[in-house]
Amino acid sequence: MFADEVIRKHVAHLSFVDIGGLLYTVNEKVTVALGAGAASATMADITPLWHELWTSFDQRAAEAGFSGYGKICVSVDDPELDSKLGVFDFVHCSGVVYHCPAPSYTIERLAKVTRRYLLLGSMVVPEHVSNQFGTVDFTAGNALFVPAVDEPKRAVMAEHFRQSGLEIMHFNHADPEPFLVDGRPNYSPWWWLYSAQTMKRMIETGGFHVIADASIWDSRAHYYFCEKEDHART
Repeated sequence: MFADEVIRKHVAHLSFVDIGGLLYTVNEKVTVALGAGAASATMADITPLWHELWTSFDQRAAEAGFSGYGKICVSVDDPELDSKLGVFDFVHCSGVVYHCPAPSYTIERLAKVTRRYLLLGSMVVPEHVSNQFGTVDFTAGNALFVPAVDEPKRAVMAEHFRQSGLEIMHFNHADPEPFLVDGRPNYSPWWWLYSAQTMKRMIETGGFHVIADASIWDSRAHYYFCEKEDHART
């Protein structure tokens, strides 16, 4: 897998954090980093520390023979993320950005806690989505803000996700959740749809140089291995 290969090649003797890797547990990269010789590793997630997902993560790590990693409950969009979490040589974040209401801001937060490397994974959509319901153009920076999607575009994207084998809230999911809960953003629904190229430009405008990237999961998602621009110039 692209992400695991990048981590194993570059993480030795570096501090590492996996931001948002707790959901489903099997996608976490803390054990990958520790197995590759990271100096330290931390799991950071918005899930409260009392939640059973943390227990599942601990069990997975123990089965792999790892302990002594850090654990912190924090939102990637917290304005004080860097002071609460700290700064790490290598940051991994996947499956998060498109769930955030302001992805450029989220990338800015990630930059604040990245000393050198960022490995960012995101769900993406094709630059052109066409089916019997019409066409949606995602070229040249076009993106869809999901709370504002009209019914014609919703029908096109619902069919696209159905064909892709995905059930996505507010498109083809039977029980969508609201975008705001108690006046605060809910990070369960997807807030944005964009192409791999648009995601790349967001990362680059956030102060990173993309070293390598790869399409994964039959092009449903994309990974970007990046270096901070100020570090890349030295």
